[in-house]
Amino acid sequence: MVEEHGSVRDLSLISVEGRAGGHHCAVELTQYQNGLKTTRRLADNGSHGNWIQWLEKDEPQTGSKY
Repeated sequence: MVEEHGSVRDLSLISVEGRAGGHHCAVELTQYQNGLKTTRRLADNGSHGNWIQWLEKDEPQTGSKY
């Protein structure tokens, strides 16, 4: 549903998802802009929110056409 909406308008989504086999979660920003989907991991955090480690703002992001 998110990709469907992102295909017709610019859209930003912040999500917190657990990592397989890990004990932490990833905070990610996914953006749909001008026909391009990009995802950037912003931070790692404890699964219960008791800690957060912000990543460098210059971390590479992944992009693809949707």
